[in-house]
Amino acid sequence: MIELFRYELMREGRSLHTVQAYCRDVQQFKEWLKNTIGYDTDVITETDIREYRQYLNLQQKLKVTSINRKLRSILRFQRFLYEQGICKELVHGKRIILKHANDLDCEVKVVEKQDLYRLKRTIEATGNKRDILIYYLLFATGIRCSELISIELDDIHLT
Repeated sequence: MIELFRYELMREGRSLHTVQAYCRDVQQFKEWLKNTIGYDTDVITETDIREYRQYLNLQQKLKVTSINRKLRSILRFQRFLYEQGICKELVHGKRIILKHANDLDCEVKVVEKQDLYRLKRTIEATGNKRDILIYYLLFATGIRCSELISIELDDIHLT
């Protein structure tokens, strides 16, 4: 798919250096994704890109400008995959691209990152909204399981 992406960028009239940089960024992302989830895939989700952003920040210690350049390459590739019918949903850059250094993720060491990411990706891949909600409630709020099962619809206030 990267070669087809390369041809698409060249057809759009992108410079040779831009095409090479985009393809290099995408290749690095695909290698990270394969090492993270354990298999090769062309389906890229918003969660994948967010986790990669965190990896670039926390492990690679890249600057915001470098992270954003790589993210823009990946977002363009993901849009290409969406147009080809490979990805089901288009990922929007507004939710991914960093505006300031303050936007960078902070690491909390509770569960191994790779295990947590695999769990999140597995749950989101099923598309079961109830399971996705349970995951995010447990990990984003820190509530206990007993509190989770006692939540009723009236307890939720959306503002």
